[in-house]
Amino acid sequence: MEINEITGEIIDASIKIHKRLGPGLRESVYEEVLHYELTKRGLLSERQVPLPVIYDEIKMDIGFRVDLLVEKKVIVELKSVETVTPFFKKKVLNHLRLTNLQIGLLINFNVELLKNGITRLLITMQNKKEYKIAFIESLQLSSLFELSIEYRKQQVNMVQQTPQGP
Repeated sequence: MEINEITGEIIDASIKIHKRLGPGLRESVYEEVLHYELTKRGLLSERQVPLPVIYDEIKMDIGFRVDLLVEKKVIVELKSVETVTPFFKKKVLNHLRLTNLQIGLLINFNVELLKNGITRLLITMQNKKEYKIAFIESLQLSSLFELSIEYRKQQVNMVQQTPQGP
């Protein structure tokens, strides 16, 4: 599954949950329900994944945890707070660096309209020692869904164009 498809499914599931449950619940509730919803959709979703720090080739289990790790490709950090501070974004970026992953979603369920609570974080490696960090604030959900819909159309066209047996 492509990374945009995975993030599209996560966002779609989050919107569904937000519409049904609304804002104001504890983060653990959203985490459990999102984990359930992603698993129901056939995605590998792991909760509270331990994240060790490796320093001088020594593995240190310091207590960092990833809220959700989806398909072993996307880190999802869930919040239910009044304001998403820069600290939360830095936390996701640090988790991405420690896991060598590139994409993270920071989702704050404590908003009236969920699209205003979603931040997509991306790290691209320019070389082995230097990271370029890009923040995409207030993710434009429509463009992500358009990519997902376009991909699905391409898959349908490929199936339709596949020659049938003799």
